[in-house]
Amino acid sequence: MSKLGHSGRCSALAAHCRRWRMGRPLALAGALCALGGGVVSASLFSVLAAPGGSAAAVAKAHLALGNTSSAGLRHRLPSQALEPAVTAVHPDSGPSTGGIVMQISGTNLTGATAVDFGGSTGPFVVVSNELIVAPLPPHSPGTVDVTVRTPAGTSASTPADRFTYFAAPSVRAMYPDSGSSNGGTKVAIYGDNLTGATTVNFGDSPAPFTVERDDLIIADAPEHSPGVVDVIVRTPAARSPYTPADQFTYVAP
Repeated sequence: MSKLGHSGRCSALAAHCRRWRMGRPLALAGALCALGGGVVSASLFSVLAAPGGSAAAVAKAHLALGNTSSAGLRHRLPSQALEPAVTAVHPDSGPSTGGIVMQISGTNLTGATAVDFGGSTGPFVVVSNELIVAPLPPHSPGTVDVTVRTPAGTSASTPADRFTYFAAPSVRAMYPDSGSSNGGTKVAIYGDNLTGATTVNFGDSPAPFTVERDDLIIADAPEHSPGVVDVIVRTPAARSPYTPADQFTYVAP
């Protein structure tokens, strides 16, 4: 039957307690060392792991059990679930209206019970222990941490989990709201969050344009067949939604 030296018993017990996140590991180890003999057993470990365990309880249990082998302890340690971690989110920015598909990479994601985007939650699918896929929930503009919760805990916030919500553009009015199908009509497009616009489309036809202000774009209506089309503004965040206010009517010359 193997025995550990005085310092060996103390170090071994402290290491086990740290590994399994037990309270007061150094105090427990000190109590064992003070007894002056024996090694940690599987039975003694059950006392250590009991809720409300104390150094006094450890000492009493050790005196009752005497010197026993520590081999059983190593093989009977309970499995410890590891806390999840988020290592990347893709994409790392999107519209405040939500809806895009997000890929959340990390570790220990199996068993996830919630995915949180700065306080906004929604449905998600755990693809593997390293990947979660989720539709982006709506949120006010700004940068948030994307965290994952499992029974083992919640992932810590880090720069790798940050996602930036941008306000989506919108079109509130146009003047004029009609023009020749030959194109060339200069149109003032009034809206919100138009800064950074990358395209302006009249139906499926792209138009040359200039962003004058965050609430105003001046565009030249391109050639198009007669009829009513939606004028859509796209920014890096998203595209403007379809509304009656964005409709432009092409008329035959």
